[in-house]
Amino acid sequence: MGQTENENRLDWLRWRQGGLGGSDIMQIVLPEDQRPYGGPFDVWVSKKQQIQMDDATEAMALGNWLERPIAEWVAEETGTKLVEAEPVQGPQEWMRCTPDFWLEAPDNSRQGLECKLSSKGRMWADGVPPYVQLQALWCMICTDTDVWNVGAYLPNNWKRERWLVTRDAELEKRVVDMAGEWWDKHVMGNVMPDIDASSECMKALYMTYPEHDGQLIDANEVQDALLLELTNVNQAIADNTKRKKVLNNLLAGMTEDHRGIQSAYGKWVWDVRKGSARIDTKRLKAEKPDVYEQFLTVGAPSRSARFYPTKDTK
Repeated sequence: MGQTENENRLDWLRWRQGGLGGSDIMQIVLPEDQRPYGGPFDVWVSKKQQIQMDDATEAMALGNWLERPIAEWVAEETGTKLVEAEPVQGPQEWMRCTPDFWLEAPDNSRQGLECKLSSKGRMWADGVPPYVQLQALWCMICTDTDVWNVGAYLPNNWKRERWLVTRDAELEKRVVDMAGEWWDKHVMGNVMPDIDASSECMKALYMTYPEHDGQLIDANEVQDALLLELTNVNQAIADNTKRKKVLNNLLAGMTEDHRGIQSAYGKWVWDVRKGSARIDTKRLKAEKPDVYEQFLTVGAPSRSARFYPTKDTK
């Protein structure tokens, strides 16, 4: 990526940080089982942390690469002209979207287009998944249009699909109200979202409390109950982990020289794998310190959470 491209992307990231876009909306509004990634803490952290150039994952890079071919296919299917789209400011300052493309009809009317590459074929079994419908709805709100096209390539199913999403006034009001309240409370008001199990939640807590004073506080009633629950959870995990190993060993003994066992509950497979290869970093540092330093990467600082249960006294 050249210098101009980097500058353009940084400008776009700064603009995006100043409001909520379509991908933000689905992470805020939808429950975890209806969104393919992220959640409220991912959005909150992205609005509060210092902007930096993000490295695209392989899936993201592939999706960007296939975006135009998918769009060209939809344009051909609909008899429209593909037009580049720019980021759009919605009716309120915090409402923003970045359409993938516009589809321009012979009469010069336009409809928006959202392009998707998705390996989660089951999410598309009944048509456009809720998270894509929300993204399309948000684009319609921001651009004040009534119809949005969705084109998708589902590689696991070897399918290309396209749909039309139409504007829904009742849903639109609920989404705008919910998103507006979330923006005012959590971004403008700087109130952290409710604690959840995400790694971004721990990242947000570290952003808020990056240092400690070295002191241990005495547990109050609520904290004491949480520590007791954590003790019980850890013990249940340990017991289940041990039982899982016993079950795998029992099944391996019964499988003998076959590959595995199958039943109505699923397949249990005992495959042969090559030995893992790893670098002896201690020896490398001692014998080739210059090479070790050359390839050493240091992660961002953080705070780690550990629990040391009180030992039983007898």
